[in-house]
Order: sequence, then C-alpha cells, then structure tokens
Amino acid sequence: MIRNNQFREDLFYRLNVCPIEIPPLRERREDIPLLVHYFVLRHSRQMQKRVKSVPKQAMEALGERRLAWQYRQLENFIERCVIFTPGDELNVLRAELKKASVRSIAPPRQILSRPNGR
Repeated sequence: MIRNNQFREDLFYRLNVCPIEIPPLRERREDIPLLVHYFVLRHSRQMQKRVKSVPKQAMEALGERRLAWQYRQLENFIERCVIFTPGDELNVLRAELKKASVRSIAPPRQILSRPNGR
C-alpha cells in the first residue's frame, strides 16, 4: 500500500513502534458474553428494537468450546438473531448455531485445480 501511495510510510513506522497483539477470540472465551451484549445493544438500537436480555442457555451455547467464533462471524450471527427477535429477549437461532458448530470443526475444503488452469 505504501508503494501504491495508499498508506503513508511515516505513519506506518509510527504505528509500528508499539505493535498491539490481540489473541484470537477462540483464546478469549471470557470476552464472548461482553461482545454478545454489545452487539445486541448496537444492532437493536440500529433496528429500533428493544432487545434487553440474552437467555442464559443461549449465552452458554454461544460460548461453547466447539464454536471457534471470529469477531465478524459472531457479530453477523447476533445481528441475524436480533432481526428475528420479536420481543425483548434475544431469540438465538439454534439451527444456525448447529451449522456454525459443524463448520468450525469441519476440516477446510481443499481447492481442486481444474485442467488447463481454469
């Protein structure tokens, strides 16, 4: 980006003086409830809904070890839950939660090359 004049070189070196490393969310399970509450509040405000609470069972399901959430995945999931919540208690989409657990433990797909590079 520096070579393409899309990022200032001096700013890069200033920022690089004090790098901040944050472990992935899968290593910070204790952050999941905080993020869930934040996302619920944020998206319910955006959608002008009054979602005020997250059921205990839902929160436990969201924090399970078999789910390897990434920040954006978790936010998108909570946003969908807020969309489908009719009342003031978050409606966790159990079917999607099961799909997420299968995806997080499934081995990555191998990319097969086609003949002639197509």
